[in-house]
Amino acid sequence: MNAKPPAVSQSDNPNLIPPSGPNWRLIGAAIVALAIIGSIVSIPLYERWQTEKAAHIERGKQFGALYPIEINGQPYELELGWGRKNLIILTEPLLPTDTQITVSGDFGTETLAWNEEYKIFGPSQLPVDPAAHHKVTVTIKDADGNLLWKGKRWAWGIVSEHHHH
Repeated sequence: MNAKPPAVSQSDNPNLIPPSGPNWRLIGAAIVALAIIGSIVSIPLYERWQTEKAAHIERGKQFGALYPIEINGQPYELELGWGRKNLIILTEPLLPTDTQITVSGDFGTETLAWNEEYKIFGPSQLPVDPAAHHKVTVTIKDADGNLLWKGKRWAWGIVSEHHHH
């Protein structure tokens, strides 16, 4: 007897085996979605933190934030204050009038001139919104251009009273 081999089903369609391992597209889409959700949530939280911080900081003569700094071993109080829509800087005790004070932030970079009438450095020529909060770099140099102090501080905007809790 002549035995026939069993019939093998053949098809033109390949039998695909699903790949094993992580689905990188799905993981990437999840990361992007989480980043978007995180930024949507974090922006209001960051703005609330800024408003709370601005409402509770110690303010000076020109409604600005007060910061203790040290120049050549001497303590100073630095105020990042406001003159209408301009930034001004005051120090206590007063720095020499030929001191060079440069501020830079989201509004640009500017060296503030000494204002003899008000005994302040400034106001800035660049407009700076006094209702907004600005992270600024302040650089203080002597008349010869030698660095006396440099640091990042917040020029906290003036917050209306209804923000106090």
